[in-house]
Amino acid sequence: MQVGHGLLGLPEFVAVAHGSTNMDPLPDLCAAEAEYVHERAVETRRRNFTVGRYAAHCALDLLKADSGPILRGDHGQPIWPSGVVGSITHAGETVAVAVARSEHSGGIGLDIEQVGRFFPELISHIAFGDERSRLEAIDETNRARATIELFSAKEALYKAFFPRIGEFFGFSAAEITPEEPGRHLARLLQHLDPHYPPDRYFAVDTAWHDDAVLASVVLPVDQRG
Repeated sequence: MQVGHGLLGLPEFVAVAHGSTNMDPLPDLCAAEAEYVHERAVETRRRNFTVGRYAAHCALDLLKADSGPILRGDHGQPIWPSGVVGSITHAGETVAVAVARSEHSGGIGLDIEQVGRFFPELISHIAFGDERSRLEAIDETNRARATIELFSAKEALYKAFFPRIGEFFGFSAAEITPEEPGRHLARLLQHLDPHYPPDRYFAVDTAWHDDAVLASVVLPVDQRG
């Protein structure tokens, strides 16, 4: 497990832990966390959850903010200690966690997606307006990666905002515009959060590692819109 500040291209105030779910032996879960893993859970789920929690504790330790079990909310989201924002993601054999003090960020979203998840109909589910036009203008060879990159970016954005607003919102609630390779500008199109009105932009970063993309959102601190 690699642990440090500013890894994966994130700001220095963000504590990051990332590595493989193929740890042997698996780290132990505390009793409160172990309750979320059914004794008959498939091995992949067990590993994802267990190593994800282990990585989360490593990142919180680095932040000097580990205060006990990381419980799970009604929608599966991790419940971070008071004054901390963060995100956990895993895909394939990779797990990554990022946490920061809420005085430095309004929310963090991480998401890893593999290009194998692409199917042509995905475009109509996640892309709207100019987003869809850009994807449809890309040659078929590169369209799958561009679509998965947008999908991952929107998933990361959702993970950053859900703990703030506590309700589901769809892919059409936000707009993501490429600015340069690996850097996108995003904004909410709906009035979901008074601190992030539709005229407030923030960054979404993406980076490809072989056939998987990592998208990250580190929201700037709250400000009234």
